[in-house]
Amino acid sequence: MKTEAVDQSLEYQAANGVEEIRYYENAIPEFVAEAMDDCYGALFSSVSYLRLAGKLSPSTSTYVARAHGAICSIFLFERDGTVLRVLNGTIKTDQQEVGRFADYVFGSMPGIDRIFFPGVHMDKLRVGYPFQRFFAGEDIVVSFSGTAEEYTKKLGKSTQKTLKRHVSQLNAAHPSTCYKIIRGNAIDAQLIGLIAGWNRQRMVDKNKVSAYKDDDVERVIALTANGGMVGTIMTENLVRAGTVCCIVGSSFYLLMTGHDSEYNHFSVGTVCNYWTAMECLRKKCKEINFMGGRVPHKYNLLGKSRRYDFLVIYRSRFAFLRNLKEVVGTAMRGYATEAKYAILDCEHKDSKTAKLVARALKKWRATRHQHHDIARKAD
Repeated sequence: MKTEAVDQSLEYQAANGVEEIRYYENAIPEFVAEAMDDCYGALFSSVSYLRLAGKLSPSTSTYVARAHGAICSIFLFERDGTVLRVLNGTIKTDQQEVGRFADYVFGSMPGIDRIFFPGVHMDKLRVGYPFQRFFAGEDIVVSFSGTAEEYTKKLGKSTQKTLKRHVSQLNAAHPSTCYKIIRGNAIDAQLIGLIAGWNRQRMVDKNKVSAYKDDDVERVIALTANGGMVGTIMTENLVRAGTVCCIVGSSFYLLMTGHDSEYNHFSVGTVCNYWTAMECLRKKCKEINFMGGRVPHKYNLLGKSRRYDFLVIYRSRFAFLRNLKEVVGTAMRGYATEAKYAILDCEHKDSKTAKLVARALKKWRATRHQHHDIARKAD
């Protein structure tokens, strides 16, 4: 394996099927932002998101592997003592790339004894090191390579019928109804705020807590400034519903949906998501990511769950045992997350036990909502 200094990096000519591995210490080369988007199409792995979330620093380093002249993996990471933390989140990868990265790290960084990945989507994992792998979360994703019209035909007959009925009712009650797309710099922060407010109120009505706080809304505004779009349903020249999107590589992320509660009976939120999905397909996207949240209409619009796992790889069995306290903590958090999603699954199952759990969950949410209301009034 040959080593030489190259522009703040070290270049390694590898003999294991990869032509080149480059390590940029304490640096993120300019080409990485676009290359990461093309490689993964993952929002939480994009340089723009990581920068907005405050996860990048002057000590962030970059690993790039190429095969046959094309990039096959990019990992941004931070070193913290004996720990290397990969910053890329919710990425689709495979055991070959993960194993190669682990080989490189443990082979060239003797002070590192474990590697953390925050969220990977992959099938089997066999690496020559001890590891822990636990469920970390999921997105609801539509993978479709056809036209918008073909997509509509793929929807279930019941879904097609329901969408047509809601659109017909909306047009009959409001003849001025139209779908309007706002892009890039034309997106108004006030519009994002309006949609976020509707989203929060909708969650309150369901005894749930909205995922969007004030700083999250600011982040959404920044993400849509370059290449993003907002699909809106308008009547009488007023916005009644909106779906906020950002584009990462060939993937469209539906970041937020909200609608005026006065239009609940028209299901304008679902209709807006559908029309926005159609627009994404017209833009030749490969994936539409509805993100987390097991809402029925996401599945009705052909969304499927994509699992992401938290992964820790240890240099050796000795490193595994030496960090046993952390190993146990990781396992407990992993099992707790899996238990949480198992409980949420009960809301979509018909067994007696599942229904009992679902009713208990609903009651708990209502009680928590009451406590939040009391706390707000006290303030």
